[in-house]
Amino acid sequence: MRLGLNALSFILVGVIVAFVFFAKIFFVYKFGHPSGDDIQLHLPIIQGWLDFENPLLNEKYFINGYPRPPAMHLTVALVAMLPFVSLVAAVNFFEIIIFSAALITTFYLVYKKTDVFTASLSVMILAESPAFWDRGAQVIPQAFDVMLFPIAVYLFLEGRRLYIPICIYLVYNHWAYAILPIGSLFVFSLIYKKEKLKDFGIIALASIPLAAVMLLNASAMFAESSRMNEVQELAVLNEPFFVVKYLGYLLFFLVFMSAARFRYIKLHEFEKLVLLWILALLPMSILFPDRFIGYVAQPLAVIGGIVLADLIKNGKARACILFAVFLFALLSQYYFHVALFSPRGIWMPLDTLSPFVISLP
Repeated sequence: MRLGLNALSFILVGVIVAFVFFAKIFFVYKFGHPSGDDIQLHLPIIQGWLDFENPLLNEKYFINGYPRPPAMHLTVALVAMLPFVSLVAAVNFFEIIIFSAALITTFYLVYKKTDVFTASLSVMILAESPAFWDRGAQVIPQAFDVMLFPIAVYLFLEGRRLYIPICIYLVYNHWAYAILPIGSLFVFSLIYKKEKLKDFGIIALASIPLAAVMLLNASAMFAESSRMNEVQELAVLNEPFFVVKYLGYLLFFLVFMSAARFRYIKLHEFEKLVLLWILALLPMSILFPDRFIGYVAQPLAVIGGIVLADLIKNGKARACILFAVFLFALLSQYYFHVALFSPRGIWMPLDTLSPFVISLP
């Protein structure tokens, strides 16, 4: 039964990843451009790097008065520099792979630190989250964060210093947003692995050039953070139940189940780090509560998978819950994509606001 359950777990996760991958291919084929509105802000910056105009220092490319970190833009620009690859084709390439890759890296991390069943549950719980889909399925810096940070966590726990360049890349990708989850690795080192603290000195030193540029524009960044920037943020602040819908019903329920169950679970190294990952993201909830939900869905799904696996020991019961969660995740992804193909986008009726669109093709 155990081998059968492992095989079933791999197959069901594979179906979810394949569904997203091919749906994205079809989306790009039909529309010819990536999803979401945010990419329109990033395309001119990527073109600026292709034109060697250094958008990090060129005010022509600033958004809301300050520059955007360069890693994602340079990555897409490098692909666009390949023969016969246009800028739009390069962005479409990342549109196709980015969300599937985030699911795969999350699965790999949990699989290597627990088992196939737990990893499969975690990924399928994550695939059900509208917030994670909203931010993780667009070609934006947050999608690169959620795709790469699980790799950094795995390498960190394995004692492989390759996590250092990944963390540096993440800082140069999304600045303070990336510093928060990286901070969980730092705090974990401070408590449990003090010999790793020097690694964060390397990350900090390598980040000084970007820090200097960003801090020179700190007033513009603070001005942006003090106002309402997205409809998602307004929805989170004005309708409490929107948080449940945006995070995902299953994931929201598992937050409370996990909190109750963790009192009786012996925490190992991995669980401790995932909890620190969640705590490290909390400051984001003050200024950007909607983005916080998108980021925190990932470690919350990992915790949810761990708790469900701990509660359900019987092989047949595990197969049943796995299949049930799979159907919920696949149905969620189906409706996300159906809505994405609609000119109206993804709609979530609110009580205090007009119907709310979380993504537009």
